[in-house]
Amino acid sequence: MIKNFFQPKVMLFFIIGLAFCIVFMILGDADDAPGLSFIGIIVAFLLIMRGIFHAKVLRKGCYMPVILFVFGAIGVFFPIILLLDGEIVRYSIGALIGNAIGVLLIAVACGRLINLKRKS
Repeated sequence: MIKNFFQPKVMLFFIIGLAFCIVFMILGDADDAPGLSFIGIIVAFLLIMRGIFHAKVLRKGCYMPVILFVFGAIGVFFPIILLLDGEIVRYSIGALIGNAIGVLLIAVACGRLINLKRKS
């Protein structure tokens, strides 16, 4: 299974993902734009997950639930982190909507994993 990681196609996704992350982090730091850095991290995550898909590390059908779970966790924890960091003054309706969407994504991911487990 580890030998699958060293295929040129898989390594290309990892290298391109890391390059995107580094470029967007540098641009975000230079312009004091944390959103740009966040976009770089998301693009890198998706490209690396695509590389993992080609390496066939996870069981078939587990890729989308993993991605949904990660995005759901971001949706749940990101507004809370912003509130604790002092970036937002009070917990607004937008933060509540972000939390609700995050919880929904986590629920969908768990449901898909349960259905996948039942089928096997």
